Amino acid sequence: MQDRAAAWAQPRAAAWVRAQAAVVDPVAVVVVAVVVVAAAVVAAEAVEVADAVAGAEASMSDTQTFSIELQQREGFEFGVRFDWPGMPELVLDEPEPLGKRKGPNAARLVGAAVANCLAASLVFCLRNKFRQNPGPVRARATGRLERNDKGRYRIAGIDVVLSLSEKSGDMPHQERCLEQFEDFCIVTESIRRGIPVTVSVRDAAGETLEPAAARA
Repeated sequence: MQDRAAAWAQPRAAAWVRAQAAVVDPVAVVVVAVVVVAAAVVAAEAVEVADAVAGAEASMSDTQTFSIELQQREGFEFGVRFDWPGMPELVLDEPEPLGKRKGPNAARLVGAAVANCLAASLVFCLRNKFRQNPGPVRARATGRLERNDKGRYRIAGIDVVLSLSEKSGDMPHQERCLEQFEDFCIVTESIRRGIPVTVSVRDAAGETLEPAAARA
């Protein structure tokens, strides 16, 4: 791409130089011609960079998967294994009277996931996108559990407060990040729109179990 752009610009610059040489200072003409060629080369490099970025995005699959395995230990205590090598096992448990509170329960994990995703998205916008050097970001999530019309508890809402180390206006591009960082948070935007969840239960032989209503 760069060679094609230079090949296109060089003969045209040379023709323009010859046409103007009789009436314009030859040195000035040469300088202008060099600028023209250089601009063409820069434009070609910009196109190559854009093509490379587009190619990298196109090579990424539109669908990515991850897997998590849970193993019951005792009572309501579960060990969670993630699909990243070397990742330590996470312990989940329920509060009393069901469990012994040896780890967070599922509702608190949801709150942690939302807060972490939002904080990471804000840091990415400031640090990676706009090349700033923000101080540590702190996040606090407060979840609300309410009963639905059947009397079952549901997460009715999660309030997240993100605290920056800098004062307002101390960091360039802060306003632009505030306008867009939430849209890049995978977990928060997925929860806001609702996540389809499919469930199957299998017995010790690997057979899928179905409720009586589904078999009828």
